[in-house]
Amino acid sequence: MNERVLSLILVATMGFSLAAGEHRNAEALLAQDTWHFSASELGRLNQAQLNETAPLIYAAIRAAGRGLSPIKISESQWICMNPDGPAQLAVRIVENPRGMARDLYVVSKVAGKYFVSTVEDAAPIRFYRVKGRALLVAYQEILLLTEADPKESYPLLYAWEGNGLKEVSGDYPEFYQKEFIPVVHACIEENFGMRGANDAKPAKSTMEASALYEDWPTLKLAGMALAIAKVNSMFSRPIVGKREAYVMAIMLKDRRQKESQVHVDERRASIRRICEKALKAIQYDATSQPEQQESKSAEKGFPISR
Repeated sequence: MNERVLSLILVATMGFSLAAGEHRNAEALLAQDTWHFSASELGRLNQAQLNETAPLIYAAIRAAGRGLSPIKISESQWICMNPDGPAQLAVRIVENPRGMARDLYVVSKVAGKYFVSTVEDAAPIRFYRVKGRALLVAYQEILLLTEADPKESYPLLYAWEGNGLKEVSGDYPEFYQKEFIPVVHACIEENFGMRGANDAKPAKSTMEASALYEDWPTLKLAGMALAIAKVNSMFSRPIVGKREAYVMAIMLKDRRQKESQVHVDERRASIRRICEKALKAIQYDATSQPEQQESKSAEKGFPISR
């Protein structure tokens, strides 16, 4: 066999081997000692049928030492959070008959060993890309009274460092400037017009149910005030300024004072405690704002710089 024919056979064989490797199924990909995947392989994993990958995912999490009693996977995403690093899987797994799954598992595999972190999250899986990295955005709920009440949340950022997730929210003020400040402004704009007005209440079958929904604006304001306090606590220079905080405090005080007499005493007392907690959390040096400033602010519109 001459050298030319031999070369052609070797090239063809190598091409066949590469093609076979390129089209490995999910089971073969996840069996690798380290989850280093190409972009096309990540795409294939994200498109794989759950009945093919779910048992492998459950086994990986258990192998990392986490107890798991899965019912189903409600959401998942394969991603490489660091340039040239191993890939991670973010997955939400339903583990109770009510179908609720508030936690995310983030799993990776390096040198034959599985690593997993869990983080509370109240929103669809999402990543924030910056400087070549993909940071997990996890929304933390501020639970108020009951499951029926509105739940405000605030975002935290997590990087994959070493063999697990690390919160890095305080390193990215630009994320909060871009994504949290507009939410605060929207809340103020929505609620500022309610000052002194009777809020429309949805028609409900009972007086108690009507009272429940009547409190939503108050609870949403309290939740937003708590969220502002949480976000500001991450930074030496507050993300949400004094003017926004001042207007939020004015509106929350107004809402608190206009609680309906329809409410049962226990619920009204709980709402008042939440409002007091929120007002305390959002307070700043009140001596810098004269008392008459509040009435002027109401006449001119909320004092927020654009």
